[in-house]
Amino acid sequence: AWQYLPHLRWGIIVKIDTIEAFAPVYALTKWYLFLGILTTFGVGFVSLLVSKSISRPITKLSKTAELIGKGNLEQKVNIETRDEIGQLANSFNRMVDKLTDSIDQNRKLSGAVEQSPASVMITDNKGKIEYVNSKFTELTGYTLEEALGQTPRILKSGKAGQSKSTCWPPAPA
Repeated sequence: AWQYLPHLRWGIIVKIDTIEAFAPVYALTKWYLFLGILTTFGVGFVSLLVSKSISRPITKLSKTAELIGKGNLEQKVNIETRDEIGQLANSFNRMVDKLTDSIDQNRKLSGAVEQSPASVMITDNKGKIEYVNSKFTELTGYTLEEALGQTPRILKSGKAGQSKSTCWPPAPA
């Protein structure tokens, strides 16, 4: 670049190398590139920490659910957070406690029905026999396998003793 100075009748020529002229720009570019890379890694690291803190309790809950699904009802979910995941874990633990209680009650009832001195037959809503206790098989002569899937009408088929079959009310048509 040059400039004529008329009052001095001189011309000034100024020359600067491109590298020298753009040195501040190159320095800022390197600085911003460094800050960009540093920020990217920082954000990535923080994102990884946040995602782990979110997924770790969910993974723990999932693994415990799998163990419980395999029959291990002694498992508890130990997640001590006050967020939605903690609430879900507490609900899950209450559900397992209720399931354990329900299974215990079912075992007691099942034992009582099996040991009952009375004949017990359970049918589905279509009248098909789903369960008979040992007293039923003893009184009627039918085995469990013979009775399952049949209707109470089998008691009138003649296999059971005459005095035994009359103790049952007529089956619905």
